[in-house]
Amino acid sequence: MPRRCALGCPPSGTRMHCFPDPEKYPDKFLTWANLAGVKLETASEKEYYHINKRICDIHFTPEDKNRYNRLNALAVPTLHLPANPVNQNNSASNLVTVEQPSSSVDSGSIDGSVTKEHNYSVISRPDWKDHFKQKSNICEISRLRRKAINILLHSWCRSINRILSGKIVYHGDDFTKNAAQRYYNKHRHYRNKK
Repeated sequence: MPRRCALGCPPSGTRMHCFPDPEKYPDKFLTWANLAGVKLETASEKEYYHINKRICDIHFTPEDKNRYNRLNALAVPTLHLPANPVNQNNSASNLVTVEQPSSSVDSGSIDGSVTKEHNYSVISRPDWKDHFKQKSNICEISRLRRKAINILLHSWCRSINRILSGKIVYHGDDFTKNAAQRYYNKHRHYRNKK
């Protein structure tokens, strides 16, 4: 039996994506749950949604997928989301007014039989996207910082090897040169094996 999308789409042949793991990615899981209109309070409810509920592929943009059609780490369902619940303040603007002859119904009355369905024209929510982009930028900065440190360490090691091999003359304090020479002598047998 095909699964239904957590956002209420009818079963179809589209690909379904699992909810993120609530233990590993709590922010991402809560974002997906909020978009699905679900309030999860206990850990068992969260685990149930993680294991049993899916969101279909039509709710994700092409930018949310990698070249193998899998969701990337920042993927958040933003397309074809259900409409927001009707508030008391916005009820007149969200509901359809029915205009009939003035003899039977007032011109300003609101039809009570209007049912709420999916609103496929809802604009995507950029605030959640910005949140995940900021986290992505932090990860990118830490990745670049690690890369810069590795480049500096490799550069330092190359300089030490040149000093010890005699290719360049070192004019520093003798303590550093002696420490480098002792390290070189201690690990000299590795160079002989190559």
